[in-house]
Amino acid sequence: MGQFTGTSEFRAPRSRVWQLFTDPEQWSRWNTEWEIRDVRGPFDHAGAGYTQVLRILGREHLGVWRIVDCEPGVWRRVEGTLPLGIPFRGEDRFEDLGWGTRVTLQIAWITPWGAFGRALDAIAAPLLKHQLRQNARRAAALL
Repeated sequence: MGQFTGTSEFRAPRSRVWQLFTDPEQWSRWNTEWEIRDVRGPFDHAGAGYTQVLRILGREHLGVWRIVDCEPGVWRRVEGTLPLGIPFRGEDRFEDLGWGTRVTLQIAWITPWGAFGRALDAIAAPLLKHQLRQNARRAAALL
């Protein structure tokens, strides 16, 4: 099983950060790695979600994300499949720091493909950390 936890801090009130992270119209302005479609949002309640698109060598691979539980402004739990059919679960937490907001992302996935999958797990955490830093910079610019 692969897993990742990362945090980002923003100099903005929790309500504003939550609004940015749950607004499908703003999503692609700060989270640019993936195309999303079939949006069922905003992403602030159970049942909301989207289809994630990964293009490899001209082929589309789809993943499905859905919010399964949520306390608006505080946390939300997601689950679904990543592109290539990999099941995952995750949670976002939004913490008021007084001067700003800390967002903590946790994600865990079931790694298929034996030794090849375990090798992918070894590179997944550094890639996710890099992606989180880039997304946080773009999100901070919008806040």
